[in-house]
Amino acid sequence: MIIGSDFDGVIADETQAKIDFIKERHGIILKPSEVHRTVLENKVSKEVLKDIKNNFNSSKHTLKFVPLPGVAKVFRKLISEGDKIIIVTARDVEGGLEWARKFMKMNNIPFHHMWSAEKFFLNVNRECERALKGRNIHFKSKGRLAEAVKLAVFVDDSERFLEELYPLKDRIKLFLFDHPNNRN
Repeated sequence: MIIGSDFDGVIADETQAKIDFIKERHGIILKPSEVHRTVLENKVSKEVLKDIKNNFNSSKHTLKFVPLPGVAKVFRKLISEGDKIIIVTARDVEGGLEWARKFMKMNNIPFHHMWSAEKFFLNVNRECERALKGRNIHFKSKGRLAEAVKLAVFVDDSERFLEELYPLKDRIKLFLFDHPNNRN
């Protein structure tokens, strides 16, 4: 079975690192319940959000994230049973993916592939072919990527991203990762 998982908020808890980053760079004090992207969008300016995207998610700050309890153990078990783990993230290709890979390695969390849903190549068939060969691919959305690599399961901490996949619910089992900081 091919299992897809988001990175930020499902595998890695960015809460405290993001609170520290925003306080240090912008002087804004946030509570843990205010840092999930769906809440944060209404709490800070577009400039702060852009700074977070450009200088937090795609940087060494990723190494300050904390693995969510049990994730490494569960991934090892799934892989030992023959499942394939694919990380599907909205992180950018220019730096975000590399820092996420370093986090996974540093914390001994196994996976097969990590792909960005941020970029989009027009030749979808070619990209699907590349995906099946284990090469990096870049789709505009998690939904297109999930469909292309034929995920059986997808786990995300954002209801907004899962709604995008809802038309595929007959082919992909969708799970919303429930965490105190993604409730709004």
